[in-house]
Amino acid sequence: MHATVHTAPSSAGVLSLPSLVDDLEPLQLAYLSYLGDYHGATLINYRYHLDRYLRWCATHGLDALAVKRVHLELYVRHLLEEQGLKPSSVNSSMTPVKGFYDAAVGDEVIDRDPTRRLKLPKFSYEKSALVPFRDLMLFLEVAKSISARHWALTQLLSGMGLRISEAASLRIEDYQTVEQGQHMLRFVQKGGATAVVPVPLPVLHALDAARAGRTSGPLIATRAGGPLTRGGATGLVETVNRRAAAQGLKRHINPHLLRKSAVTEALEMGMSIRDAQTFARHADPRTTSKHYDLGRANHYRHPGHQIAARLAV
Repeated sequence: MHATVHTAPSSAGVLSLPSLVDDLEPLQLAYLSYLGDYHGATLINYRYHLDRYLRWCATHGLDALAVKRVHLELYVRHLLEEQGLKPSSVNSSMTPVKGFYDAAVGDEVIDRDPTRRLKLPKFSYEKSALVPFRDLMLFLEVAKSISARHWALTQLLSGMGLRISEAASLRIEDYQTVEQGQHMLRFVQKGGATAVVPVPLPVLHALDAARAGRTSGPLIATRAGGPLTRGGATGLVETVNRRAAAQGLKRHINPHLLRKSAVTEALEMGMSIRDAQTFARHADPRTTSKHYDLGRANHYRHPGHQIAARLAV
């Protein structure tokens, strides 16, 4: 569903907000109110799943604002059996649907949330395997040997834990402010909020090499000097993978795995989950622990070794 709003200018040439809201159908109001809280990739993802659900309702002659829990259970079954989605994918698909109804209740568009007692399929979350430290270092060394652009990008992803879209969007002006002797990097992060974090010295060296004396413009530019897209940044990481594989790298390392490996290194070094959460810029520490601590699969660090050694007879 893509809500279309028709408005007319007032006599003063300015849109009248009350009339704008009054002209919206309840479903449009709930739709725009919920999605209005999101930006970027999150907005695109949530709108895709919510639109799919609303199309399903329309196909079956259902008023999305009057459905009951049984209708939602049928939709979940549709995703599982007819669409062939995995339980984990169904849970992800239903996140914006549940959020939509929660927002609709909060905005008093509806008086009850039909998803409140909805049971979603259970699943076991499987984390990525831990990247051995020597493999990670090989990857980063190869990146440095290719070009300053590859070096800077991989340092931002690993040394600072940036997301690929965040790193690709950076400009030279974004890290010129100095506070307490530290260069500060300012950028728009996931969700649309602005993050300001210090740039570690090894990363600073890589960024300075990438800007090559320039004082403005894209920090990691294309060969033509233009801004780097997310796809272009991913392509740089893929180049590093190919070169590193020729030197013995067994594991394919994608941009998000670099970010996860950075968070894992923080925890392996003995940092608290709170510090790792701050580094990753997660709103909830459970996200850091559940999805980013790849070290839980490190059998050499399993607590059983220390406990058994202490109690050995």
